[in-house]
Parts: sequence; structure tokens; C-alpha cells
Amino acid sequence: MRFPALVLAVTALLFLNANPVRAQRPDFAGTWVMDRAQSASAGQAEAIGPVTLVIRVTPSELIVERTQSTNKRTIHYRADGGDTQSTLEMGSATGRLRWDGPRLITETVYDVQGIPINVKATHSLSSDGRELTVQSEL
Repeated sequence: MRFPALVLAVTALLFLNANPVRAQRPDFAGTWVMDRAQSASAGQAEAIGPVTLVIRVTPSELIVERTQSTNKRTIHYRADGGDTQSTLEMGSATGRLRWDGPRLITETVYDVQGIPINVKATHSLSSDGRELTVQSEL
């Protein structure tokens, strides 16, 4: 009987690669500098800037360090999608991440002097992996 052996082989392959979507996730690690010519800021005639993102990835977390002029903030996100607290100069932030196919979505609640500010950012990479696009919503 060859059929049960075939089913077993296919089942084994499925278990070996249990999450094919995870294998296709892009690597966002690196230093990313905003291109002001291709950027826009809501409610402003000119794009904000310059902005630099340094993204570090470990097995347990993703760390996003954002620098704009002299303002620098670092937010930690747990790889498993759980909430993470980060202490900032002007308050704190609670962040979580999730994946939508190849897009990385971070949701962060900033507590600025007792006022919550919700920011959802969708990160995507160009097909060659050389350009990062971040779309933010307040």
C-alpha cells in the first residue's frame, strides 16, 4: 500500500514547515534614513525630517530606535505579539506587533503626560529589500 506512505510523507513535510508564511517574512533589520522627497506628513506643507530608524531583530523582540533631529526614542516589541512597556523621555509607551503577510504592523500607545496617543504603523519592504515604507495612522 503506497497511499498511506504518501500521506505520511506529505504530512511530515507539512509539519516540518508548519508556518510557510513565517518563512516568507522580510527582514526589517537595518538603518533606514527617510527620503524627504518621497515622504509626506499629514497636516504639514513639508514632510518632517530628517528621520532615521534603526531596527534590530532578536529571536524574542524587535527594537525600533527612531531619531528625529535631537529627539530619540526606542520602542521594544515582543516577537510573540504580546504587550511591551518602554520608558521614554516624556512618558511611556506600550507596543505590540503583528504580521499581515509580508507587512509588519506595530501598534503603540504613547502615554504623554497622562494623555494616550495611539499610533498604528504598517512597515513594508520593496521587492529588492532596499526601501522601507512606513505608513502611520493616528
